Amino acid sequence: MKAKSRKRLLISSVAMLLVAMLALGTATFAWFTQNTTATANNIYAKTVKASTLLISKANHAWNTSISYTQGSSTSSQIMFPASSGNGTAWFEATSDNATTGAFKSGTIKAVTTAGTNAKFVYAEELNVKNGGDEGSPDISNITIEWNWPTDTADYARIALVECNESGAVTGTFTSSVYAQNNRAYQGLTATSGSGASITPKTATSVSVGTLAAGAAKYYKLFVWFEGQDTACVDSNAGQTLEGLEFTVTGTPGDN
Repeated sequence: MKAKSRKRLLISSVAMLLVAMLALGTATFAWFTQNTTATANNIYAKTVKASTLLISKANHAWNTSISYTQGSSTSSQIMFPASSGNGTAWFEATSDNATTGAFKSGTIKAVTTAGTNAKFVYAEELNVKNGGDEGSPDISNITIEWNWPTDTADYARIALVECNESGAVTGTFTSSVYAQNNRAYQGLTATSGSGASITPKTATSVSVGTLAAGAAKYYKLFVWFEGQDTACVDSNAGQTLEGLEFTVTGTPGDN
């Protein structure tokens, strides 16, 4: 009898353990339903090959390498889904249906693009300059390349939009967006909520061209997690964009 009693007790204990595990799994899913987030850490940029090739952020402090301030190796920066139809106005973009990736509709809320520890979109500049003195050779075939880290979120986005020295955009945002996929989405706008359709490019480089000594080219850099991407759902929450790195290369001339 005692053996049977112990057996019943063991079966009952296992059953309770299974119920507890199921409850934990349900609670975790509910958390993701309320918090579709991702992290972005350690965004770097560097130059190689051309000795007079320099880069800078918006501060125009020219150097051969720069480090952006979005998270760190020891402190992840949580970012929430965002979206923009023009790269100027940005909005919260948590999907209306967190399990199917339905597009955001109805009332939308504007967000800022603060450059340091941004919670929705990281906005800075990535500028390229031929730092040679007058009479130094041109640098040709200048290219900005970047890596997509192995565990990059399916809905991560990068945009490199041409601007002038003062930071005023001169390029077209909708044609300057990059991702690991080319799923089209509707970038949010303030008026209707659903703006121009954007199909991101899957390339991992931008051609800068040739720069004479002292000349520079300027780009607005945006990094965000696109809430209008149908992959931005609960099951993909918590993904990262850790170790994103830009490399600028060029070929120095002989003159």
